[in-house]
Formats: sequence, structure tokens, C-alpha cells
Amino acid sequence: MLHEAQASNRRLLDEFCGYIRKVLDAAAVVGSDEPGGSLPAYLGDLYGLYAARVLDRRLVLVVPHHGSIDTPAVVAKHRDQLRRHLDHDLVVFVAASLGADDRRRLIAKRVPFVVPGNQMFLPELAVDLREHFRSKPSAPPGALSPAAQLLVIAVLLGHALDGQAPAALAARYRYSRMTIGRAVDELRALELADVETSGKPHRFSMRWRGQDLWARVRPLLRSPVRKHRRLPAPPPQFGGLLAGESALGELTDLSPPAVEVRAIAASDWETLAKRHDLKRTPSWDEPAIELETWAYDPAILGEHGVVDPLSLWASIPDGPDERLGQAKDALLDRIVP
Repeated sequence: MLHEAQASNRRLLDEFCGYIRKVLDAAAVVGSDEPGGSLPAYLGDLYGLYAARVLDRRLVLVVPHHGSIDTPAVVAKHRDQLRRHLDHDLVVFVAASLGADDRRRLIAKRVPFVVPGNQMFLPELAVDLREHFRSKPSAPPGALSPAAQLLVIAVLLGHALDGQAPAALAARYRYSRMTIGRAVDELRALELADVETSGKPHRFSMRWRGQDLWARVRPLLRSPVRKHRRLPAPPPQFGGLLAGESALGELTDLSPPAVEVRAIAASDWETLAKRHDLKRTPSWDEPAIELETWAYDPAILGEHGVVDPLSLWASIPDGPDERLGQAKDALLDRIVP
């Protein structure tokens, strides 16, 4: 697997050189050897390091072995550690992709980065950000289906699924056998899971764990929220789990919002709305909540009245609010091993 990561890194570095040549009209020379210096083992496991020269400046290129970088807060810490251990100030992260919110926060932290063919930020070289925005569909090709996403998040949260038959998964996670079968086929096609077919029933197992799995699925996650509704505050028996900023307020240091946010399964909305007379707009002086209806039942993975942290992370859109970005980072720091 390390050999595959190194080969992928070299392809990304070739794209880096071509991008520098195109945008800066300058040659980028990347050495075949890693720069000198003694690194902690965990940094060597996470990144490939390459000595390079751009615009007559020496720099160290840092390439994540799985193509995508961690949260900006973690990357900034790793940048500082690499600087100390390599005794080199100009450390540049090179990634295959980078979200707009992560880009903004990396710039705020003055962390140099390059996404070949898309964007760069090299303040030490007096090169400001160059961007070629790509339209981002609401459901990008390759994004996980709701059932597949639920299975992946369950594994990341520590659920033991290996060796279980699809029928058992369907019963455990309240899906039909057909839907779980399609989700398993989807995960196999993405090379995230395996199915033992030599016996009956067939047995499911996830191919990756922890950071390895997270690095592969992070770009594939989609928000489980289908619709937001502002409703009159329902009675206690209505149920629902804390979600959105209310859940972030429970799980991080973020202050909770004035209007409570809850989540239910989209399939439960019509029944609950009719039962509790919720299909009306609350008056200005009436207690209200914000309700999210989800593509999968948040109660399946949620605990203690709060939606699960990874679905919550996916449900909070990237945006200009620094408070939310920091809370999302803190959430990941707690849950992704």
C-alpha cells in the first residue's frame, strides 16, 4: 500500500510541476529524494516529503499519502512540527482536492498549499491565491447514497460490522434487504468494502478503518439534511434529536442557538406533522424550533438525544462563519482516530 501511495504522490507532483509552469511561467524542480531531517514516525506515515525548487527558492513539498489533507487546524500543527524537524521554513502542502472552507481557513493560518490545476497559496513566494472555481453539484457524482453513508459512518463510530450478512445489516439499521444490498454493492465498487461469497449467507467486511477509511470517504460524504422547516414548538412526545448548531453546542464549546434545532427521518415527517398539527407557520410570539428532515433516521446512530457527530459534521455547510468552522474541526479532532 505504501508503494501505491508513493506512485500516487509522484503523479500528483508531476501535476504540480505542470501547474507551476502554466500559472507562474516558471520551472518547478522536484528531487527524487526526501529532504533531510528526523521526523516523528506518525508524520512519516501521513505524508511523503520532497525537496523542490520554485522561482529559485528551496522548499519542501508535503503530500498526504491518501491525496486529501486533514482539517486546517491539524495541518497548521503539522506544518509547525515539520518546520522544526526539517529546519526549513518553506513547507508547502500539495493535495489533490481542497474544499472552499478549508482553503479559506488555511489562508487565514498562512499555511502554503497547492491544488494542481485549481488553486495555490504561496505567501513566502509572493504568490497569492489563483483559483479556477468548479461548479459543485448538490449531489456530486460518486457521493455516497444515504444507506451506504450510514454504514460507513457506523464503522467510523466503532460499530462492529465485519462478518455480518446483508440481511442482518438491514435489520440492524432499519432498511430493506434490497436497499442494503445496493449499498454494499456501492461500497464494493468504491473499493471500500469486501463481501465473502464462498458461503451462504454472504458476509460483509469494511476494507479500511480509522484515518485510512476517513481519508477515502470524506470527499464522498453528503449532508443528510433534505429540508429545513421552522415549526411551532411541538410537545415533548414529538421526539427528534438535537441537530445543527444545537448539537454542535452540546458536543463542542460552541454556544447553542436561540432557536433549537432538531432532526427526524424524512419518512416520519408526514405522520408526525399530522399528529401534532405542525404544518403551519408559528406566530411571532410563539415558541418555535427549526426541524431538519434527514435522508436516513438520525436516531439510528445518534446517542443521548443528539445526532451522531459525523453525520452532524456532514450536515453543517462550509461558509464564512469562523465559529462553525472551528466547531467542526473540534468535532473531528474528538471522533476520527
